[in-house]
Amino acid sequence: MRDPNGGFYSAEDADSEGKEGLFYVWKRQDIIHHLGEKDGDLFCRFYGISDKGNFEEAVVLNKAMIDIFRDKKGGGLYFTGKGNETLITVSKEAYDGALPSGNSVAALNFLRLGRMTGNIGLEKMAEQLIQSFSGDVNGAPMGYTHLLAAV
Repeated sequence: MRDPNGGFYSAEDADSEGKEGLFYVWKRQDIIHHLGEKDGDLFCRFYGISDKGNFEEAVVLNKAMIDIFRDKKGGGLYFTGKGNETLITVSKEAYDGALPSGNSVAALNFLRLGRMTGNIGLEKMAEQLIQSFSGDVNGAPMGYTHLLAAV
């Protein structure tokens, strides 16, 4: 990780032995093999790693959230979803109080899952979500600290 001129590199290439991510992608059986049955099983349950991989449940939940709550026209996610009773008005919030807003959490989730799974569409969705609240954020940035963490 050190440059011949004395500096340090801030990243390393994941291409190992001609295969992208060879040393960075572990399967459940690899973890069980290295940690043993008991510790390996605990590790896999804690991090949600199954025989299919370790992000499939998050991806499924994220897709459901998008399908149910997404505002396709204005960006962001509504507070109430499809299938709820018809309301006079529907709201969507990005203000981060003592707890971060659902839109702020979603923006970070879109970015993280997009990068972990290689789904650029999720990263674009995060950008659209952030853009949809940019006017509010510009007016009072201290009220949107969790959302700004996604910027």
